[in-house]
Amino acid sequence: MDTHYEILGLESDATPDEIKRAFRQLALKYHPDQHPTPIAATLFRRINEAYEVLSDPVRREAYDLSLRGDARGRGPRHQSRRSAESQRREEAARRARQAKETKAREARAAEREREAREREARAAEREREAREREARAAEREREARERAEAAEREARARAEAAEHEARARAQAAARAQVGARARAATRAQLLEERELEARKASAQQEARRMRAEGAARRDYADRRDAAARRNAERVARTPEGVEANVLFAAATERLEREAAEQARARKRALIWRVALSVIVGAAIAVLLAKLFGDNVSAGAFFGDVL
Repeated sequence: MDTHYEILGLESDATPDEIKRAFRQLALKYHPDQHPTPIAATLFRRINEAYEVLSDPVRREAYDLSLRGDARGRGPRHQSRRSAESQRREEAARRARQAKETKAREARAAEREREAREREARAAEREREAREREARAAEREREARERAEAAEREARARAEAAEHEARARAQAAARAQVGARARAATRAQLLEERELEARKASAQQEARRMRAEGAARRDYADRRDAAARRNAERVARTPEGVEANVLFAAATERLEREAAEQARARKRALIWRVALSVIVGAAIAVLLAKLFGDNVSAGAFFGDVL
């Protein structure tokens, strides 16, 4: 069986610092947390036992004595032997030490086992807490996702409602604008028709007046021609009528010139009235088109007038 020195990899004259350093290295190397195997656990227990014996000066001295006694017992026959009583005492002391060491080892093993159970319990508790934290985090994430989805649905519904309302308002405004344009077009058409009727009536009245004046002029011309013929016949019969005939011819020519000038003046006045009516109608149509956005039929208006 290996001695405590051999377990720690030391010589029998190793210093306490060397013992401590060797123990730390082996404990870190064969710790059950690093190697959870039965062999590693047994080796770790033996390393602890060796360190406990060798780190205590009294126990180390007794252990060294026991090692030297064993070495003497295994030596040659010519070496001196201890008495039986001394051997019994040493054996009893050794057994007592072994029993004490066994109890200490068992106590330490129980302590380590208790600490291991506590570590396992703490690890299990940490794992349980981690699972609970993960569950709570998942629950919070799910709730946040549901709230976000609900907010998104609500926002989408509000946007759709606003869009529907805006579309309805736009359609209502378009219908109102179309109605306003239709009413404006109707009013413009009525005004145009009334203006056209007024212009037609004025033109007809002017035509009747001009026909009446033409008839009067023709009647006057007929009477004048008849008077001229009678005067010419009378002048031809009397020498004194020559001068009167000349005066009559001059007066007749003057009257004809005046009548022609009056006819031209009336014609110019009629042309100016018709042109003014056309300009006023066109201006009204353009103004209505600019105000209501509807193209009033100016072409039809000018066609009716002309």
